[in-house]
Amino acid sequence: MKLNRHAKFIAHMLVLFVLMMAVSIGIEMRYYAQLIIWGLFAYIIAKDVIDYFRCERQRQQCEKDQAKIADVMRKLDSIKKQLEGTV
Repeated sequence: MKLNRHAKFIAHMLVLFVLMMAVSIGIEMRYYAQLIIWGLFAYIIAKDVIDYFRCERQRQQCEKDQAKIADVMRKLDSIKKQLEGTV
């Protein structure tokens, strides 16, 4: 399975998130600083996940629209052929 750009980014961010948590706990960082850093990482990951699903939904909608356009074009071609046969 080939990972796309969004999946690679999310995987990298999760790895960095875990490393940052380990470092911040290891050096006994203040609670508020940990909260801010963890919140930023969580925000970035969540935003990218939401963007991925938004793009995926838009791509699926475009595919549906293209299928509808192709169906209409086939019907128009069949009507055109029927009209050519009568003239």
